[in-house]
Amino acid sequence: MNDTEKRLQHLFRQLRQREAEGADGPPFAKIWARALSRSVATKRQPAWGRRLALATVAVAIVAAVFLMYTPRTQQQRSDEPSVLAEWRSPTAFLMNYPLPDASVAAVKAPTDFLLDLSGRDFLRTLPRVGVSKWSL
Repeated sequence: MNDTEKRLQHLFRQLRQREAEGADGPPFAKIWARALSRSVATKRQPAWGRRLALATVAVAIVAAVFLMYTPRTQQQRSDEPSVLAEWRSPTAFLMNYPLPDASVAAVKAPTDFLLDLSGRDFLRTLPRVGVSKWSL
């Protein structure tokens, strides 16, 4: 055993003795009394968070009841079933744009060659069990 190990052993022995004597740290009774006094003190303080949450829930319930019992307009009360085929999206007008002429569609970009794959026909077909194009 070298000097460092002896010193560490001595320091740990001292630490164990201190812990056994209870010299480190405050006594448990003191900590427990402080915790109890804090819990009693927090119970006496007004619970603003709970009151705010209850008020919010109450306002939401009142608003829901109000919206349920308000008279509806004639448009909302329509008893006639609307035909689904006649329905149009509110944004359907956006699709009414002129189609591009053929000259625009025929333009080739300089990078179109990157889209030409050597096995393109192979990638577009589904494999069939028991059928092979190649034989050994």
